[in-house]
Amino acid sequence: MSIRLLSRGSPDQVSGGYLYNRYLLEHLRLAGHEVAYHADASAIESFGAGDTVIVDSLVIAATAERLLSARANVVLLLHMIPEGDESLIEALYRRSRIVVTGDSTLTCLRERLASDGVDAVKIEPGVPAHWRSKRRYADTARQLLTVANYIDGKGIERVLDVLLPMKDLPWVWTVYGNTALDPSYFGAVAHKAAAYGLSDRVKLLGPISHDAVNEQMVAADLLVHFSCRESYSMVTAEAIAAGLPVLSYRTGNFGAFSRSGLVRYLDHGTGGGDALSALIGDCQAYGSLRRARHTEQRTWQDVGREFLDWMSTRQ
Repeated sequence: MSIRLLSRGSPDQVSGGYLYNRYLLEHLRLAGHEVAYHADASAIESFGAGDTVIVDSLVIAATAERLLSARANVVLLLHMIPEGDESLIEALYRRSRIVVTGDSTLTCLRERLASDGVDAVKIEPGVPAHWRSKRRYADTARQLLTVANYIDGKGIERVLDVLLPMKDLPWVWTVYGNTALDPSYFGAVAHKAAAYGLSDRVKLLGPISHDAVNEQMVAADLLVHFSCRESYSMVTAEAIAAGLPVLSYRTGNFGAFSRSGLVRYLDHGTGGGDALSALIGDCQAYGSLRRARHTEQRTWQDVGREFLDWMSTRQ
């Protein structure tokens, strides 16, 4: 089978969607399929009737018209619901097979297309099979970690605001993420940290490898994830797999993640300061966030096999 994945920019970008794409392509390639990545929409015209093109939700709106006349078999990979010409996109939904990667995206898709029969399946992300888990825990959450790109909506500035009144508590906050997506936003965050007098306790760093994220999760005490909107929240899934407690707003796949015993969810509209200060300063509050039971982690190999099994039933 010849499989093409159409997305935007470099496939090596650091985000949940790009990680999903890379691991999926790697599994398909190892399974013996001819695989290629395309960042140029003009490639659509070269796809033949025997090709399968997997289209990242990032480029669906821009390529919908071309895809409607494509000869290839089209699979829409929805990490999120695309926004654009709704009539074109909905026509493409009906013409294509659809994979969604999170509960909220599937719910939204079904709400929009309640009267239409669409070929859609949910195939959630995984973690690498070698993902390591914490073996020891501190008494309280002193080493705080955030893994998120420096863009509006990820809640990085919000965490700074919450930490400002906690100068008397023992904590260090480290952030890893892409600083180049919105340099002005990154500059504003760095300026605010300095203005708050927190530069010695707040480390605003660039992106790191996926394996390095795992190492940081093993070393940290708490993942602080104040993003206001996530379709799945892969970083939360990775933290759970690493045994790292999480403080997060109620977003992403929170129904399943809450059963892990490791996540403290905040309601939208709450500041988060009381919950965070308790986890930093109260050993009982922090000790309550522990894995509820041991479960087998879903790996990227599971994702790839599920994807291939689904595709094979629709040949």
